[in-house]
Amino acid sequence: MSVTTPPAWANTPPHAADENTLIVRNDPGGSVRKRFEQIKQLQAEGTKIEIREGFCLSSCTMYLGLENTCVVGDARFGFHGPQRFAGKLTREQFKEWSIFIAQFYPAPIKEWYLEQGHTKVNGYYKISGAELIRLGVQSCDEP
Repeated sequence: MSVTTPPAWANTPPHAADENTLIVRNDPGGSVRKRFEQIKQLQAEGTKIEIREGFCLSSCTMYLGLENTCVVGDARFGFHGPQRFAGKLTREQFKEWSIFIAQFYPAPIKEWYLEQGHTKVNGYYKISGAELIRLGVQSCDEP
């Protein structure tokens, strides 16, 4: 997957299992810009990402489109539209950031996110790992 540069402005620590696997548990998300930088580094290093038990919210969900990402059925995911930590996004900024975030999702999730998932800005659309696996995300339990 090739990623584009984020829009001109914007602002979680996972757990390393071994030197080339990142285990994600209870990640609340955070800055899209910081996650983007982390994802570029993980891609360059060929790091495998396993989203295990607990939750993966907000920018954490950007891991889903990476080639080496898998999830477990019990993991819980939370999606919402882009937000600014201080102030409100303009309509154009909201659209720009929604498209930027969506590029990190596999096709069925990207389509849903751009149609519906980005519309919630207070709270999350909650989706299970099992549902994401059904939509084509790789399961960590499969060889």
